[in-house]
Formats: sequence, C-alpha cells, structure tokens
Amino acid sequence: MISDLEFIKKIHAGGEAIYDENNNKHYCYMAILKDWTHDLSFEERMEAEATECDMFHDRFYTYEEFDQLQDLLDQGAEDTYFSINSFWRTKKSTDDVRHLNAFVLDFDFYKKRKFKNMSPEQFYEFIKDKLPFTPTAAINSGRGLYIIYAFNYCTKVRVPLYRAIYDRFLKSFKKYGMDKQAMNVTQVIRMPGSINTKNLEYVTIIDYNDTNYELTDFAPLLEYSYEEYQVHKEEKKKRVAEKVKKATEFNARSKRKEFFSKLMADAKQLVMLRNKKKQNVGYREYLLFIIRERATWAGYSVEESIQFADQINQLMNDQMLDREVIMQCRPSFRAHVTSVGKIIVNLNLTAEEQEQMQVLREKKYADSKRNKRKRKHMLLNRTEKQIKILKRRQEVFKLKKEGYKNKEIADKLGINKGTVTKDLQYIDEHKREFYPEILQVVKELTEKLADRSFINRITHEAFKSLSDWLSVSVEALE
Repeated sequence: MISDLEFIKKIHAGGEAIYDENNNKHYCYMAILKDWTHDLSFEERMEAEATECDMFHDRFYTYEEFDQLQDLLDQGAEDTYFSINSFWRTKKSTDDVRHLNAFVLDFDFYKKRKFKNMSPEQFYEFIKDKLPFTPTAAINSGRGLYIIYAFNYCTKVRVPLYRAIYDRFLKSFKKYGMDKQAMNVTQVIRMPGSINTKNLEYVTIIDYNDTNYELTDFAPLLEYSYEEYQVHKEEKKKRVAEKVKKATEFNARSKRKEFFSKLMADAKQLVMLRNKKKQNVGYREYLLFIIRERATWAGYSVEESIQFADQINQLMNDQMLDREVIMQCRPSFRAHVTSVGKIIVNLNLTAEEQEQMQVLREKKYADSKRNKRKRKHMLLNRTEKQIKILKRRQEVFKLKKEGYKNKEIADKLGINKGTVTKDLQYIDEHKREFYPEILQVVKELTEKLADRSFINRITHEAFKSLSDWLSVSVEALE
C-alpha cells in the first residue's frame, strides 16, 4: 500500500516548478487547511490571541516542500485538509486554480438509512462494482468514504468539462449519499494519516491502484457525445436567434404603437388649434388619411384605423361623412409610409403649431424643446448633473478630511466605494481647479442666500438644500 505522503504526491504529480521564456521560476501550490495554533511558540500564540487572529486557515506548499508534511503526520495532525487541485499563487479561489488533478466522490453514506450501520470499508465493498472506473484510491475519512480518481496534469481551461463530469457522477451516486457540496474546484479533503476528531478515527487509505487516467477518459460518462453536443449547440443558437427575432419584432411593434399614440395626440391638438382659428377645410382629408396609414403601419386592423380616424373627425367643426372617411381617406396599405417631414409640409404646420406637437415637428423645434430640458442651473452655469457631481465630490472631500475610510464614506453617502475612489483621484489630479470651484460656490451661494427676493421665490426644501451645500463647501474650503 502506498504511504500517505506518496499518495498526496501522486495527486499533485506534475506540480513541479516550471520556467518561462525569461528563465523565471513558477510554482504550483497546494493548500493545507488546519488549526495552526499548536505549531506556534508561546509568544506567537499569545500574540495571535491578542489580535484575535483565526488560526484555522490555509497555508500553501510547493511540490518541493511536500516532504515537510511528514512532520505534520508524525505529530498526529488533527482535522487537517489538503486541496485536490493546485494554485498558481498563495490564494485559494477558482480564478487562482493552475491545474486540475482529480475527482473526489465524497460519500456521506451514513446519512442514508440503508447504509447507516456500515463501516467505510463495508460501504466500499458495496459500491465498488457500481463505479464506472477503477478508483485511484478509496479513503476512510474517519466516518465517510472518499473515492478518488486522479488524472494527469490538466489545464484549468477545462474547468467546464471537469464540472460537467462531476455533475454526471452526482446524478449517478446521489442516492448513495454523494455530497454535492464537495464538488467545488477549490475542494479540500481530509489528509490521509490525520485524525478526524469528531469520531477520534485516523483517516486511512483503504485501497490504492496506480491508475494513469486523462480527464477526457471520463468524457463517455457525459449524457451526450461531442457530435451530439455540437448539434444541440447549433439548435440552441437557432432557438436563441428566434427568440431575439421575436423580441425585436415585438419591440418594433411597441415603438410603432408608441409613435402612433403620440401622433393621435398631435392630431387632436392640431384640430383644436385650427378649430379656434376656424380653419375647417384644406387639411381634413389628408390628416385622416395619415391617421389611417399610420394605424395600419403600427399593426392595427383596417377597421381599427377607421375608428381612429373617426375619433379625429368627431373633433372637427366641419366633419366629413362616414363614407368619405372610409373611401376618400383610404391609404394604399403598402409597406412605405409617409415621412414626418412630408406630413409637416402637406399639413402646412406653422412654427407655433409645431411647438405644441410631440412628433409632428421639425428638428430645430425638437432641439429647442430638448435644450429647455437641459437648461443650466441657476448657479455656476452648470447642468443639474454637473452640480450633483460637484456637490458629491465636496462631501467626499469633507468626509475624507475628517478621517473616514473610503468604505465608510460610501456607506454614509449611499454611493459605491469605487465612486469615492474616483472622486478622490479626480480631486488629487485637479487641485488647482477644485479649490477655485469651491470658492466660487461659496461666493455665489452666499450672495443668493442673502437675497431676500430670491429666498421668497424658492421652497423651504430648496432653501435648506442650498444652506446645507454652503455648509459643506465652507468646511471643504477650510
């Protein structure tokens, strides 16, 4: 039977240091997880307790350092775990995995009523014939059973295949108590030769076979062959494309109906304006034609287009007859529809009328309306968004001066920590600009809040907001 240390080396075979093209040496690391308190001197233990240091943590060993593990085993290591896969640096996360080494089927068989009275050795005899491959090792974990399949060095880019095979193992052996939680890429298991203190049992190797597997040897366990997977992948692409197409068509219909809804509002507004001016003819037939044309374009039926046109007709001082709406205002129902620009020209819309429209207006009037929404703030000739950023940076600067950490500032202001970091970086890089900005804010706020007529025109909330801003600005300036 193989020794405990040699078995660990077998799992991590291929983990020797390698050299890159610049002759730099790179290591693979194995994590050892245990309580390291007993390894400390009295002074180190006192210091760890004083600093409340958690001594149950990972330590990392290179392949060349594995022989040091024998000392742990000789000392009767308690509740000691080692990582199945290797890491490229001293950090244990999926992103830090360097290569994959083995599958571990962790059987908590004692949780199943049928097997609860079995020993790990007895359960192994029961399960052995049901395993799809000869295991590299079977290990008594002190209560449960590990079935281990070690394979040759395998790059981390095959993690998806690794996980897919693990899932197939789980589906096959879940009814025997295989633990789903023990399937992570960063999985650790009890080290052979250590002691399981829950049951006061040694972790021992029950069976060992010097197997020489490749990860791809386990691929036949998958539900589909590679060729079947490729067919499935193409079919899935087609289904996704079909869903995207339907969603795009739905969004297009929604946008068309949204446009038509605004067009109906414009038509009603135009009729009301021209009713006041007693402009009763010269546009009626064309306007109802456009309503019917755009209604069918938006996806409504011919009958519905007539109903929409009739709604507009009912608002006119000089209404058209129903048969005229049906026959004379009938569109061609072709794919082409009249453009907004042509509608504006044919309806002879004036500048005053266009300013009250939502969609029936030329670009210059649309830009005019948009510019009103982007009107500058009453202070500092900035937009509301620019003012908001300036106020936030002042508050961040003030809190940083008071000694708060970035995370604490973010929590206080209800913003992201990264935003705090970027704001402080901006302030540091624009010192000569930031100071005059705050000075200008203080000056203008002071003048505004001293102006009685200005205060009478704003709400109490606005006054309080400006007062708070002035307070923050003064503290930042100091």
